[in-house]
Amino acid sequence: SSCVMLVIAGKVKLSMNSFDGRRFLLGVADAGDMVGLASTVSGDPSGIMAETMYPCTIAAIHRQDFLAFLLRNPIVCQNVARELTLHYSQACESLRIIGLTPSIKARLACLILNWCKGARQTKNGAEIRCTLTHEEIGECIGTSRESVTRTLTFLGTRIS
Repeated sequence: SSCVMLVIAGKVKLSMNSFDGRRFLLGVADAGDMVGLASTVSGDPSGIMAETMYPCTIAAIHRQDFLAFLLRNPIVCQNVARELTLHYSQACESLRIIGLTPSIKARLACLILNWCKGARQTKNGAEIRCTLTHEEIGECIGTSRESVTRTLTFLGTRIS
């Protein structure tokens, strides 16, 4: 990427397409998240697409300016390394869910449990605010919208 983008306000869907046109939704970047970090640092295009979900405010920092900033600020460089490591771990977890979890029910349950890690805790449990459609949830776990709807109904969960 020629620049790294910082989401200041709003949400950005991150996805990639297969050669046959199917979309895999990698996740959603929120305010405070950086988009395009790996491809900016490496200099190689990633094939990851970013699509705003709502009107967003995004700041772009050109690659050369960002790399120069990293050279001048070793602590920031360490934080970028931690962020890239976190992205790698999240990608491995997504691959584990998609590639090694055989049933749609189990993949959806794993996805919801992952969402619970960052959820707001209430006296009744974790509160997850999901802004994804059933089709987009299906894109996260490699299945169709219909399968997500059937599975959520089976699990007794409602995501709207």
